[in-house]
Amino acid sequence: MTSIMVINSIVFFILSLLHVYWAAGGRAGQLAVVPTVADGAKLFTPGKFATWLVAGGLAVFAMIMLANLPTFRGPYGNILPIATGMIGAVFMVRAIGDFRYVGFFKRKKGTMFARYDYRLYSPLSLYLGSTSLLIAWTGL
Repeated sequence: MTSIMVINSIVFFILSLLHVYWAAGGRAGQLAVVPTVADGAKLFTPGKFATWLVAGGLAVFAMIMLANLPTFRGPYGNILPIATGMIGAVFMVRAIGDFRYVGFFKRKKGTMFARYDYRLYSPLSLYLGSTSLLIAWTGL
């Protein structure tokens, strides 16, 4: 279980750094990370503040995963299962999606985002969600 916590925290830190890159003005990968309609128009354009907020949230998620490690558990031991379970719930909901543009059960397919979502984003969300819930429930 310890290795899962470390892997999750590494994944969260990498995702956080990727969002920092975009918030700082980086452009690589931007065409594949926002849902689009069939004509290629983005459903929304994330602002810098929102991107920084997501980056900070992902960094906090990484720290919560590390805090679950037996060597780091301290006075926050009682709240860790709740926080970890909430992370798990967020990513399970993300994996399921909105039934239109995002998640395994989306109806709008054929866009670049939809392909990446089906092959990478949703499976990663399912992994992070299920392992976070496992960590929360088992307390390991």
